[in-house]
Amino acid sequence: MIWLDLANEQGQELYFDAWKRERCRKGSGELISGLIGDGSYEGEVLVELAERGCELTFVDRFLAPESLGAFLGRVSLDRLRQALEDSLAGSGELALGRRRSDPPAMGVSDYDATGPAPMHICREVA
Repeated sequence: MIWLDLANEQGQELYFDAWKRERCRKGSGELISGLIGDGSYEGEVLVELAERGCELTFVDRFLAPESLGAFLGRVSLDRLRQALEDSLAGSGELALGRRRSDPPAMGVSDYDATGPAPMHICREVA
């Protein structure tokens, strides 16, 4: 989870908890999936970092438009894009969080070196 250099109108700081980072299928850039929130709202977002800038796709645009609308009423969308781009662009090592639907992360004692790496270990995207 990262804290963004941005706060809403009530002074609550915004955070982004990423769970997946991958290269774009077409062209250069990256796709980063995660949760964004300010303490009053938390929703899933896809961040696309590309040469043209930062694009955001909110799941709640379709599932909970009223909640998303209230959140965007407290936060400037342009400033949110810029804060995410500043925080995520070039950050090769991004601690990945868990999706709400993921099983609990394995503890260190549960980790088998021959099995998959625990979710809290991240790899740099080449």
